[in-house]
Amino acid sequence: MRKRTSLFGILLVVLVTAGCHKPSPEVVVPATETELSVSSTPFDTPTSVPPSETPNILLVEAPAPETVALDFVADICSANWSSNAYQLPCPGHLDDTDGGYIEAADHTILEGMVSVEAPLLIGLPGKGYPAGVGLFGRYPPFTVYPGDMFHTTIACQGDADCDLEFSLEYYDAQGTYHGSAFRFYHQFGEGPVVITADLNSLAGQTVDFLLTLRAQEELADQWGVWIQPYIARDPDAKPLPTQEILPTATVDPEDQTPGVISGW
Repeated sequence: MRKRTSLFGILLVVLVTAGCHKPSPEVVVPATETELSVSSTPFDTPTSVPPSETPNILLVEAPAPETVALDFVADICSANWSSNAYQLPCPGHLDDTDGGYIEAADHTILEGMVSVEAPLLIGLPGKGYPAGVGLFGRYPPFTVYPGDMFHTTIACQGDADCDLEFSLEYYDAQGTYHGSAFRFYHQFGEGPVVITADLNSLAGQTVDFLLTLRAQEELADQWGVWIQPYIARDPDAKPLPTQEILPTATVDPEDQTPGVISGW
């Protein structure tokens, strides 16, 4: 009996020892909902190196050249640039930005340290407050076709603590200013925002478009960026007949254009 008990004890020790050295099963932790979801940010992080070592990159697809009816970057110095009080040089001078600033570039760093390489405009409204102090670029006359669309991406530049109104405005063929149709508000921290505006309401009209930046708060160095602003057009689009061009004579009650552009 004692021998049988001893043998049983030895077998028990062997089994326990084998169990202690058995590899524990692999524990699989399910991905969180955030990890499974598709990122909604408009920029991509390259995966060839660890994300912590690589800055964010905003990917901007270039339009087909035959679809670009008006390139606001290429034609930057064809526009008349001013603030509420001054005519501005094109491109601007970084040693004199009190009255405002405008330049074209092919790359920059946006808010959140997002890098972008694309045709773009970098602007700074003239210093001052209240809201309405701004930067205005009036482009040469342009005839809008049915189906024309305005495209751009807007953002603050670098660590500029900006609170800006980005606007596409226009003067009609009678010289009347219209500033309330296409306004987009942007604050630092919101990240790059893609903008698309349908211009069909202007089809048949010949207008002078204005790109505008207006400060919404009394903040210093409110640098804003228009990334690849352009008007897209179907290459097969046809203009409206001349008799359908109906300029509007309505006066905008919120006219905030500078005197040096409007002639007031």
